[in-house]
Formats: sequence, C-alpha cells, structure tokens
Amino acid sequence: MTAYEASSLTTDAVCESGKYKVFDANNEIGFTNDEKIENEYLTIIKDGSGVGRTRKLQKNTYFIGTMGGILPKSSDVNWLYALMQRFDFGLYINGATIPHVYYSDYSKETINVPSFNEQTKIGNLFDGLDSLITLHQREHF
Repeated sequence: MTAYEASSLTTDAVCESGKYKVFDANNEIGFTNDEKIENEYLTIIKDGSGVGRTRKLQKNTYFIGTMGGILPKSSDVNWLYALMQRFDFGLYINGATIPHVYYSDYSKETINVPSFNEQTKIGNLFDGLDSLITLHQREHF
C-alpha cells in the first residue's frame, strides 16, 4: 500500500537554487539537486513541535530529516492523506522533552483499505472539500 522514505537532508544542505524544492514542516525552504520524490506523497513530522502532523506534497520535491515520507504505492494519495489526517498519532508518541513518533511503531496499525477506485473517489471528495474550505477562508480574511 505504501512505502516509507527517511530523509537525512539537513537545513545546512539546502541550497538557494536548484532543481527540486525542499520543504520543512511548514514551508518551502530552498532547493536540492540530488534528491526528489517523483510522485505526490505525504510527510509526517516525526520530531519536535507538531509531531504527527501530516501534509501532502507535490511530485518532484523533497523534505528535511525532521519528517518522514509516506509514498503511496497502490493507494490514492488524496485518500491516504484524508486517512492520515484522522489517524491518532498520539498513541505512538514517545519522549518527554522532545516528542517523537516512529514509523516502525505506527506502521503496524491495521487499516481497512477500500478498492483503488473507491479510494480515488473518497480522496477526490476530501481534496475538493479542503480546497473549498481554503477558498472560503481566503474570502473572510
């Protein structure tokens, strides 16, 4: 269903220009010429503030090492994102001073998975709702 990508890219290795955009937990922070993920994917903050927060990123980008990547193999990315937005990472957070969440722990969770066609329909529905909410938020600010 998915594959996990661990990044060892540090902020010091991020360039001001390059081929592929690099993201941290909040924003685009620069570029790299060496690494990219060729399809849309998810990142999950694995260390520190915001641990467990999930985000969908565009293809041909990369992320720094404070996050982990979830790469859909036989799942629709929008469906997987909607699922992971509702996943309770709190059950898997470790650490008192700096919280951590490890893929090796939450990857053992059993999840019922609909057919790919159903995933696509569900994922598109939630993606459309997210876009509509964003549009309405912009109108009110």
